[in-house]
Amino acid sequence: MSGGDSGWGGYQDPDEQDEEWEGRPRRHRHHGRARRKLRSRRWFQVLMALVLAFVVWLGWSVGHALTMPGGGTTSERLAEWARDHYLGPLVTFGE
Repeated sequence: MSGGDSGWGGYQDPDEQDEEWEGRPRRHRHHGRARRKLRSRRWFQVLMALVLAFVVWLGWSVGHALTMPGGGTTSERLAEWARDHYLGPLVTFGE
């Protein structure tokens, strides 16, 4: 039977299917391998650990600068923290 009309609910003989697909590029399929989620990849886990460590350090450092005794507004304290951490040109540009 041609055209896949074998009475088996859409089943198509592989030989007949190849004839219909001649001239068309075949797509590569991952046989038996499911694509892993991004969170389960080792490089992503390492990258997220580094980002987390940086954010924790930054939060501690800025928090410490903001809670130090002394006068000044929050923006003045943040500017002073930035200048102490070699970000003076950025502070000057922002002012």
